[in-house]
Amino acid sequence: MGTAWQIAPRLSEQSEPIAALFSRPVVAYPGGRSGQRAEQTEVYSFKQSIPATDKWRFKGSTVLLIDERAISQAEHTGLFLKAATAITFVGSGTTGANGDVTEFILPGGITVRMTGQNVRFPDGRQLQRIGLIPDIEVRPTIRGFLAGRDEILEKAIAYLNKKLSKK
Repeated sequence: MGTAWQIAPRLSEQSEPIAALFSRPVVAYPGGRSGQRAEQTEVYSFKQSIPATDKWRFKGSTVLLIDERAISQAEHTGLFLKAATAITFVGSGTTGANGDVTEFILPGGITVRMTGQNVRFPDGRQLQRIGLIPDIEVRPTIRGFLAGRDEILEKAIAYLNKKLSKK
């Protein structure tokens, strides 16, 4: 498991809030007799909660830096942190590919990897194929890169400093 299970409980004022919704089809009867096309499927679903904690909780402002390199576990961490607190995503949208990986090999030795699960935000919004959407969109520039700057981190720090100055 990633760090979300240890960090998110320390950010949440709620006890065990829902962080993600999962569902996946379960094929119960894939076909009929004599060439008939009959299918019956069921859906297995569950709600994933942030674990409870009795330890101290951080009550300050938080940001999470994201970009298109964030995939799967990183996106799941974002789901957990968003469910735990009013975190602000800074950067660009993530990949949108979260869920357990199913792997199988086709004839000819071709390996296929895919998710067989639907992962959603606690309010039902889609995560897959969309990803985490930044609250503050910023992308690195060539000029910033050549100057040795991290423009995403700079924007996050400026945002946090602005929030602190208002208190």
